[in-house]
Amino acid sequence: MAMSACGASQAVAPARFATPQPTPSPVSSLAATPAPPHVTVVDAAYVVAELSGVEQGIRLPDTPAQEYLSLGRRQQSAYHLLASHPDWIPAVLSAVPASVRSAVQANISAAQQIDSLNGASTALPHWRIIAPPAPDVLLGYYREAQQTYGIQWPYLAAINLIETNMGRDPSVDVV
Repeated sequence: MAMSACGASQAVAPARFATPQPTPSPVSSLAATPAPPHVTVVDAAYVVAELSGVEQGIRLPDTPAQEYLSLGRRQQSAYHLLASHPDWIPAVLSAVPASVRSAVQANISAAQQIDSLNGASTALPHWRIIAPPAPDVLLGYYREAQQTYGIQWPYLAAINLIETNMGRDPSVDVV
């Protein structure tokens, strides 16, 4: 299982969490008409914009803690949307910035592997996303458990990644 890109920290200088904005279309009539309702076209380009913004934002060292909830929800929604349209994957991978492409590919691959084991999910789970403990704190927990139970700490880290996304999902799991 390849997990190196899932929690990698990269120094990037992205646009700050921009939400894709639709481009207004020209009005063909000069008569006064009410403004059309706000429409967001959800397509591969939308997913590219969302994943580019959230994947870069998550990796910025100066991202305020209160923004992770929104970034995490947008990230989950974008990957869920991409999973519903696998034909968009090549276009999305070629269009996201190189600085986050390996993370996007790793997340897509992980989702595909999990889907092959469990079947595809049709809805987002009901959970709360929080900031995970610091890496040195997690490593301390893993090493303590390794000494206590004799299970190598990388296995424990992999289980924590799958079950709680490194502690971001604090819901109780029966596993």
